[in-house]
Amino acid sequence: MEKLKKEYKIVNLIDEYTGYKGTCRWAVISKLSEEQLYRRYGEELQSLMPLVYLTEEQGIAFSDYKKNEEKYDKRRRRHEDTYGYEDGISEIFHQEITYDDLFEKLIAKENHRLLVRALDTLTTVQKRRLYCYFVEEKSTHEIAREEGTSHSKVVKSLNQSIKKLKKFFK
Repeated sequence: MEKLKKEYKIVNLIDEYTGYKGTCRWAVISKLSEEQLYRRYGEELQSLMPLVYLTEEQGIAFSDYKKNEEKYDKRRRRHEDTYGYEDGISEIFHQEITYDDLFEKLIAKENHRLLVRALDTLTTVQKRRLYCYFVEEKSTHEIAREEGTSHSKVVKSLNQSIKKLKKFFK
């Protein structure tokens, strides 16, 4: 089994790449040529057909692209103002609008209290995953790998956490 991990890697394209609409669900990344791969592991790979063959360099390029897209998306979500200006609220999120430092500090302190209370509604696992995702900027795949769990469980947990937080702040 150890030999298999060194010679090729299987990637589920549907899980890895949001919005993927291709007909091939699986990709195989390997240092071996496509011919060598099928000669050695043709029977094992038969159950995954149709699949896409990628060289190791192509696999690295796809992985790097995905990481960069996730970083850009997180950064965009953090810095875009989706609500526009709302009197009394925008100042909390856009400190450049606020004129009174004392007022800013009071709002920040109250927001901190609210945030602590909101986070107390989450489980320990949900808090840890939110921290890894938003603060440490780890991808859901990285979190799943580190915790030894499936990607779908991490995504589901993050979605449930966000729903709980939204419900708390309504």
